[in-house]
Amino acid sequence: MSRRKELTDFWIGDRVRLVKSGRQGTFEGVHPSGKARVKIGDRIILSSSHNIIEVEEEKKRPDIHLQEEGSKYSGKSFDTTIDLHAEVLDSSLVHQAPQMIIQKQVRACKEFIEFAIQLKRAEITIIHGKGEGQLRLEVEHLLGQYDEVVFHSLIHDGGATLARLK
Repeated sequence: MSRRKELTDFWIGDRVRLVKSGRQGTFEGVHPSGKARVKIGDRIILSSSHNIIEVEEEKKRPDIHLQEEGSKYSGKSFDTTIDLHAEVLDSSLVHQAPQMIIQKQVRACKEFIEFAIQLKRAEITIIHGKGEGQLRLEVEHLLGQYDEVVFHSLIHDGGATLARLK
């Protein structure tokens, strides 16, 4: 299922489809020219708003508990991006108290970072949104606790953090 939205209604990381070509990718923000930035594979495509449709799909976060003793999980399907928006992590969070929401977001982020370190991923992206910045500060604090994190910086106009790992 898909639906048309204004560019200002998209979140970084939303799955989108280009109407003309049918290719799918992720929304990466708005270019200064006013066009949508869409990541398809390793490329960023600029597209007008009328050519973008949101692709509604069940968003999953990685199953952090797959790496149990004796597991043969190789990590090949591990998504190196996590979206910490409450409605993406767990739709029931939307109606919770803000403190409960941020606790669950921080816990999910911590599990994600630790799992990425276990799998020896070189780079991860954490989408925290722009908002008031509280979740971003929590993410930065978490990243600072791991020796394996060699560098991190804000990307997507401050809506996400890219971290490089040893």
